[in-house]
Amino acid sequence: MSYIPPSAPPPTQGRWLARFRLRHCKSVGRGCRVLGKIWVHGRGKIEVGENVLFDARLAPIELQAKTHATLRIGNNCVIEGGSSLEAVDSIAVGDGCHLGPFVKIMDNHHHNSTGNRKERPPSSPVSLGPNVKVGAHSILLPGAQLGEGALLEERTVVSRKIPAGAHIQGNPPRIVKKETTPPKPEEPST
Repeated sequence: MSYIPPSAPPPTQGRWLARFRLRHCKSVGRGCRVLGKIWVHGRGKIEVGENVLFDARLAPIELQAKTHATLRIGNNCVIEGGSSLEAVDSIAVGDGCHLGPFVKIMDNHHHNSTGNRKERPPSSPVSLGPNVKVGAHSILLPGAQLGEGALLEERTVVSRKIPAGAHIQGNPPRIVKKETTPPKPEEPST
């Protein structure tokens, strides 16, 4: 799953608008680009790393951090159109992550399924390690923790810890393949 933009924009397109469109964020790194519409909501802290591409030409991207919440996006990330990141407590996206179109990440269910439905349930932080790739229409629910280099196929729903290098698909999620690091060559003895 590699990202190929429909028509590659010039390197400077979107950078001058990025600062304006992300003006409600606490910090925005250098080299960020926004293509299309992006909605930034809430009174929480949103931090965007360097060289992040928000490609919202397909559909608007939504970043929301409620009061006292933290939403961090690492360096060199790509977030495609229709994606929504909603933090009530904490969402952390690692460096080099790629979120496909219409990905939903939330750290709270917003209401209880039983009992008092007006009372908000406790939040569970969501974290994505470095170089995680999330396929289109995938959903990361409260408590999801994706290890470094994990790959989620399209339409995968995750609410638990996923090991580093795992290839995940389905609902409920199942590991299709787990990458293993090659053994280090032994040093010759003298």
